[in-house]
Amino acid sequence: MMSLRDAVSEDDWLSSMMLLFRSEMNRRRILIVVEGITDIRFFNAYRLDNRIIYESPENGKREVISAVSQLRHAGNDAVYGVCDADFDELSGINYDGVFYTDAHDLEMMLVKGGVVDKFIMSHTDRKLIQGELAETFCRDVKMNILSACYKIGLLKWYNYLTHSNLNFKGLAHREFVSINRTNVLVDENKYINHVVNRSRAGRHFNAADLFNEMRKLELMSPDHFSICNGHDFTCILKMMYGTDVSVNKNMRLDEIDSYMRMSYDHHTFRTTKLHNCLNQLLTLH
Repeated sequence: MMSLRDAVSEDDWLSSMMLLFRSEMNRRRILIVVEGITDIRFFNAYRLDNRIIYESPENGKREVISAVSQLRHAGNDAVYGVCDADFDELSGINYDGVFYTDAHDLEMMLVKGGVVDKFIMSHTDRKLIQGELAETFCRDVKMNILSACYKIGLLKWYNYLTHSNLNFKGLAHREFVSINRTNVLVDENKYINHVVNRSRAGRHFNAADLFNEMRKLELMSPDHFSICNGHDFTCILKMMYGTDVSVNKNMRLDEIDSYMRMSYDHHTFRTTKLHNCLNQLLTLH
């Protein structure tokens, strides 16, 4: 729930954006509203054109959608938003002027774009990636973590579809994920119970029923990159690179995340739907 302080801050931010675009200097500028500061840094690093300005109310996805709607209603047509797709795109839910990432979230779009291979080759014990070993090692790491995140994501998808109010914030992945070299095992029963026990609505759920609901969703065979969450991927990658496969076992989560963002290349970004959508704005305004 948004606090009064947050509401006041958001109102101030909206007012400042309205004033910004009333200026003659910004008459031909395009405002892209994003979810947070790290997103601004990403889009500035891979920016398309000097006419585009990236800003954020820094309150997340709902606030981006709300801000775009309010600014457009106030007459600022050259205002758009970029949000994590989450499960919205999978469900066909769209918002006027809002573009989604090509995968579940920005982090998974980076994973899809090949940044994990660069991370692996930079941070793995060289004995494990010499010569022809490298391709197999990289593939195993990526596919095994993706498979684990997919299992975790199925329950999140169920929660999204049913509005069940299960609590996934601050998951303790070590409670239900185990690592053996490049192998990743998710104990789904422990995972379900972990989520249920930390959720206020947990008493209304039976673990066996939730397991069966996850299997039903799995039969729909959604794309892994639509289901997997980037934070889960990074947390499990951190767990794996806290073992003997790593040349640096003490990496922080934010260090890994930063490395991923900086390893993404412009050419790959230009192949995405998101880049195409943003690029088309330059001909519209």
